[in-house]
Amino acid sequence: MKTKPMTVLIVDDSSTNVMLCKSYLEEMGFEICIAYNAKSALVTSQNCHPDLIIVDIMMPEMDGFQLITELKKMLSPLPQIMILSAEDDYNSKHKAIELGITTFISKPFNGNDLEKGINNIFSVM
Repeated sequence: MKTKPMTVLIVDDSSTNVMLCKSYLEEMGFEICIAYNAKSALVTSQNCHPDLIIVDIMMPEMDGFQLITELKKMLSPLPQIMILSAEDDYNSKHKAIELGITTFISKPFNGNDLEKGINNIFSVM
């Protein structure tokens, strides 16, 4: 019996970053859902039932931290969440940790960065 591949929701307002991330993740065998802003991610997360959500911090209207806060209120169980962002400063990483997010990948990134981040998340489960 074939097992269903894990689903990843990519949330980023940059189509270039989304397509790059999507390409790497598809090579790893994941099914992909996409949201180009936080508000659409709230809807998409309920429709695609992701195992992992990859969130950019800097987005218009609602940033990634606000999105994570809203997802925590909406989804039970909460999928694993990983941050992928150009915001690589202490305050951003500290805020992520306060929200329970321990995997933070800095942009620019490559497939190895994503794979290591994903392995880190799912090895501790």
